[in-house]
Amino acid sequence: MSSDCEKMKDQIADHITGILSEDQVQLLELHLNECKSCREYARVLKKEDTLLTELFAEIETDMTNRQEQILRKVNQLCVSKQTESLSIRRIIMKNQITKIAAVLAIVIGLGAISVVGVNISKIYYKGKTDDGHHVFISDDLETIVTMDDDEVTDPEQTVRDLEEMKVLSQQGKRELLRIKETITSTGRLKTHEYRYQLSDGRIKDMGEGADDMLPIDEDQWKEFKPQLEEFRRLQKAGPGEDLGTYEETVEGRVFSFKREKYFLSNGTEAIWTVGTPKDGQ
Repeated sequence: MSSDCEKMKDQIADHITGILSEDQVQLLELHLNECKSCREYARVLKKEDTLLTELFAEIETDMTNRQEQILRKVNQLCVSKQTESLSIRRIIMKNQITKIAAVLAIVIGLGAISVVGVNISKIYYKGKTDDGHHVFISDDLETIVTMDDDEVTDPEQTVRDLEEMKVLSQQGKRELLRIKETITSTGRLKTHEYRYQLSDGRIKDMGEGADDMLPIDEDQWKEFKPQLEEFRRLQKAGPGEDLGTYEETVEGRVFSFKREKYFLSNGTEAIWTVGTPKDGQ
């Protein structure tokens, strides 16, 4: 291969990407007419470019479709604003997006609890759901964030806060405030609530789906959701039957747990457990 051919390689790549001037294109075409080796190089490079373009188009289409599917799911499953005890505040889940139903089951069930996952990548603001909740989705589609309208004054600042909390979580710079668990005959919901202090001094109380939470598929969620909603209404009306207390060490601290029992209209039980750090811990 001649020195001219070596020089032409970069121009071939630039020609494929469309950044050569007309004069450079004419000179390149003259060379390609005379050089079989460079013609073959151009053919292979063009084929690779076409394949990569198609691949990226498929990825972009797939991500768009999956994001649209998520937003549809959020719209379908978001609880009415009239059900204040189930209003969604801040949610960040670390579940795989292939478990969309499981993620949304946690999202809907948490009520005023805030949930943050540690597997947050780049977060993007995706607009609002039909009922006015702001939605943020990570670029790897493993994280969904929803916030009430009055909690988002600056989406870009919210994105920065979420990404900073990821770093703080990875560094272990958070305080476990509370553990909550609800168990019914059809499902289980458990969360850890954490406190984060951001670099500008602001405090964010968030939480995280417990590591021992099992995925909930869409059929399970359809059974669990009504019981969870009824339990929330009963809890709002007053305390349940006292089942006593116990202590357990969580993340190196002793927590005191209180348990209550509620009876649902179908005769089944809902067990509510809440744990806070023991005095002096």
